[in-house]
Amino acid sequence: MNWEPTAAMLCIESFVYMGILSFPQRVKAARFGNVPIGNLKADEYSVLYDVGFARQLRQKKALLWASESGHPDLGKHEEGGDSSSSFLWAENDDRVSPTIIHPGAYRKICVEIDVQSLAIAAITDPKFITSFNDLKPLLEDKASPFDGVLSNNIQTSPLGDEMSCQVSLQVLRNLITKWKNQAFEHDCIISDNLLHHFYRLLCSQSILLHDSALHRVVFNLMKNCFYLLVGELQRLGASIISASFHRIIVATNKINVPAAKEYVDFIIATIMKCHDLRKEGLGCLTLIPNNFWIHFLYFDEYNFGGVLFEQRPPRNDEEREFSISLPNENTLVPNFVSGWNIMQFLANDVQQEYFRVITARFSKDIYKKQLQLIHEENQSQLLLDYKKNLVSTQFSSYLTRAVGEFIKDPIKGFPKLPGSHLPFTDPILDFIKNVLFVLELDTDVENETHFVKNSLFAQIGVQEYSSLTKWRNPCASFILSDLFCTECQECRDVNLCVLPIEENKRSHWECFDCRSPYDTDMIECRLVDLVQQRSAHYQIQDLRCMKTNQVQKRSMTKQSKCSAELKLDISPKDFLSELQVLRNIAEYHALDYLQEVVNDLLDLE
Repeated sequence: MNWEPTAAMLCIESFVYMGILSFPQRVKAARFGNVPIGNLKADEYSVLYDVGFARQLRQKKALLWASESGHPDLGKHEEGGDSSSSFLWAENDDRVSPTIIHPGAYRKICVEIDVQSLAIAAITDPKFITSFNDLKPLLEDKASPFDGVLSNNIQTSPLGDEMSCQVSLQVLRNLITKWKNQAFEHDCIISDNLLHHFYRLLCSQSILLHDSALHRVVFNLMKNCFYLLVGELQRLGASIISASFHRIIVATNKINVPAAKEYVDFIIATIMKCHDLRKEGLGCLTLIPNNFWIHFLYFDEYNFGGVLFEQRPPRNDEEREFSISLPNENTLVPNFVSGWNIMQFLANDVQQEYFRVITARFSKDIYKKQLQLIHEENQSQLLLDYKKNLVSTQFSSYLTRAVGEFIKDPIKGFPKLPGSHLPFTDPILDFIKNVLFVLELDTDVENETHFVKNSLFAQIGVQEYSSLTKWRNPCASFILSDLFCTECQECRDVNLCVLPIEENKRSHWECFDCRSPYDTDMIECRLVDLVQQRSAHYQIQDLRCMKTNQVQKRSMTKQSKCSAELKLDISPKDFLSELQVLRNIAEYHALDYLQEVVNDLLDLE
């Protein structure tokens, strides 16, 4: 059957990998941690984290803890016995990274900045680690980098977490500082890898010294450090389009890439200069300018489009005409990118193609016109007139013709996707609302877009101010936090309802950085645990007075002491809608175990 050569090749590859890469790496890890190599598990960094943390705790004469289940030690056996209490005491999986979003149309150069080592920066910042009360005088200082909005987002951990982690947090900081010194001063590759894996190890419940309270405290420190970074960017004059733990998109007032890159490099260098590099705080961050956009239409991280400058040789005459040559002999080729998740909820491929053409021209045609007017004195006014004419004339006739075709050839049915949560009724109306929603992101053509909207609604016989004309995001959101890639070990919050734009297939979730597929079985197990936790919390939740918001203590009463109506912390509508979304996810991705659990809960309702 000719299988012998393939099997022999795989054996040789495994032997070479084991002898040249894997085994020497494990020998270095064993020597670094001063542990027998046979005691290293498949993930050697988890053992080094446990051993290093335990030794630091012993030096501080602190109490050690170890649990293979990942849950706090409540004084009962982990194996056997009733495990129902674990759902009641388990923490909610709701540590979703904060995001700052300013939707709109940005016609100048926009730059993506990758943020790395945020957890290291947060835990080594003395303003946050010494005392959580140190944030108060920082916010009261007039020279503080925070603005009025961001200062309200500075958070501290719960009092119980702060007290329980008072010793272990300081010990963990000393351990991280030790690894940093070894990595920078002695060029230790193991220490550098441990720093890269730090947040993954802190979150992982497979770690013997996992502490949920310590994880919550560090996560809140990361929030504070994140808002401090955004405040520094705003203080230096950067306009924030979007910001998260891993990526920040800023808008510049430049119209060419070299000037925008110089401006962003200046901002990053200024931040690093203000904070001592390689020691603590924001100086530990790594900020890398990545992608450059122009005529960028942005709603959220799953709905965007614009002209992206790619560093590669031109492929055809059109790309060669609009390419940009840089001084270092590199070439930037403008390429239109469509990342609109809402497009996938249109009824068929014809509507999606019309949507793609309109959104592409709204960026690409205006960019080409801008290049033609580059030497004109009144370039801004001429470009504004061109945008208005493009919407009122060309887009209006194009959409009118498209809607006429849809009326002649009626469309039946909508795609069933994981994020589907709205009752779709009219495919043509939904197409109009989605296209006009993108055009409305540019406030310069607000009047022209409103005129086109009235014309199209009249064409299909819908009143302008009807409730049916209000746009709502057709994709629901269910974010699973702290999802780790087994290849690059990066941690991301993944919206399970969003599908890849490139291929609308029944594909599973992929890592944002390396495009490797996530472990679907692990995701399913986490979702099942999450459903059971949410169900337990829903059943034991409190009744509160709608007037005083106090917990109802009396039983078998329909009103509170002050004769006000009672309310639930978790409404049945929200709980059922979340279960419906999870059932859609389970059905689309063939997660049978999750589907069975969710269906059982829905049948009970």
